Amino acid sequence: ALASLSTFTGRTEIWEITLQLWERNPWFGYGPTLWGQEFRAKFLMLYVGQAHNQVIQTLGDSGLVGLAGLLIYLGTLVVYAIRTASYTRGISLALVSFLLLRCGTETPIRTLAVIDATFFMHFMIFGFLLFAANDSLSDSRRR
Repeated sequence: ALASLSTFTGRTEIWEITLQLWERNPWFGYGPTLWGQEFRAKFLMLYVGQAHNQVIQTLGDSGLVGLAGLLIYLGTLVVYAIRTASYTRGISLALVSFLLLRCGTETPIRTLAVIDATFFMHFMIFGFLLFAANDSLSDSRRR
């Protein structure tokens, strides 16, 4: 159990493999089949479905181009969370912070299906920010 904790439950090995593959094609990464069924079988890691880190996963499957898109998107979420913070009484900041924290140990932006719980959470945060931004803009125009 202690050995498992020192490698973040095997995550460091997963990160190593992902980053090594990214280094082979830094601009566009390995592609969408990274940590797919055949890929996992090749590395004898059938239990792994993702890199367990959003930045590393994005680098691995989309390279620097994908990482740039991810950072622009996350930056936009942060900007809207800050802009709507007073209107939402901090809920927008809490939701985006939660999403960003999850990016450290999971891949909440990598959704494989619309019926996935991760997609639902992300969709709710995105929708909440859009609603709050629109509503706070309308509220400021009324004044």
